[in-house]
Amino acid sequence: MSDAIRVLFVDDDTHLLQGLKRALHKQVDLCVAETAIDGLRMLDKNGPFSVVVSDQNMPKVDGATFLAKAAQHFPAITRVMLTGNNDQGTAIAAVNNGQVFRFLNKPCNAKELLQTIRDAHAHHLVMRAEHGVLEDTISGTVQLLADMLSMAYPKAFKRAATVQRWARSAAKPLQIKNTWELDVAAMLWPLSYVMTPDALIARRSAGEPLTPADKQEIAAAYVAVAKMLQNVPRLQGVAMLLLLSCEGATDVVDPAARPRAAQLLQVLINLSFLADPERSGSTAEGFKQLAAEGVYDRALLAALPGLLSKGSNKAQAQLRSVSVFDLQAGDVLVTDLVDANKRLLLAAGQTISAPILAKISQLNQAQTVADQIRIVRPQAA
Repeated sequence: MSDAIRVLFVDDDTHLLQGLKRALHKQVDLCVAETAIDGLRMLDKNGPFSVVVSDQNMPKVDGATFLAKAAQHFPAITRVMLTGNNDQGTAIAAVNNGQVFRFLNKPCNAKELLQTIRDAHAHHLVMRAEHGVLEDTISGTVQLLADMLSMAYPKAFKRAATVQRWARSAAKPLQIKNTWELDVAAMLWPLSYVMTPDALIARRSAGEPLTPADKQEIAAAYVAVAKMLQNVPRLQGVAMLLLLSCEGATDVVDPAARPRAAQLLQVLINLSFLADPERSGSTAEGFKQLAAEGVYDRALLAALPGLLSKGSNKAQAQLRSVSVFDLQAGDVLVTDLVDANKRLLLAAGQTISAPILAKISQLNQAQTVADQIRIVRPQAA
């Protein structure tokens, strides 16, 4: 049964469910639930399923509401509604909220139901394949953008790498769900440098206090970056996260309405300008300065020092020194990569990718690149 179509059927009619098990057990891998609540539990504990079929007329929670919840929490599953109710409002609610693939009217014979399940499974496979291609495309686009900017603004992306490492250490303990958006936002926030005056960047990088006019200028740069990212599929959430993490967000948005991820990102970005992550104990002083400002969540500031130190210790355990010719994709620079004239080529914190390896090879042909470099190399799986 390992290759069978996995289907969840939700209906309060126990006799119908027993009949379906007898009729379909050879064609599909069928699980059943008698209530919408049990159905959601099955989706969570016994998934993944490719198809869910739900009756509309169930007690307490109807099928349209159940399928809307399924669409929200398990978007990859294809949804089918089985109903004897021909009410137009039910159909509209199911399509708008539950994104129903197909309707079937009761009574429905096993042959028609089986064909619908097969069609729904085929739809699931197509959508999953398209989603995978989109994920790969977006990930590749983000990485290429980060690589290009890391070579154009190496110091800025050294800071971004620190923020991203901190965010990865803190996200899970803080129960932040969409870690992918946080990870991308932590990588791409220095895009704002492109639209920020060099003098302001220099003052902020030096840890100098920012004036209200400075904060307004930084916020304008974040808005411009967010507008750009909103045009890229799947990056709309990243754009909103950047907006809600920039200077000034605490003044115009209700703190309760700001996602935890946005609060975390703002703290980590500002901490990166107050602390030298390569100097022991410097983050403690940075946290003191943030606490003195009185605009950040106290519980968040109290939890972060321990979370960041754990992430730092894990990275330090994998340190090694290699020849520049032995660099591999996935390595993370611990020291800056410079040429023979000490010109900065790639900043510490940059993750080496295939395009960057190719660029280093080109640079070696034109000029001498420092031979030895300290890195963190991910442990083999």
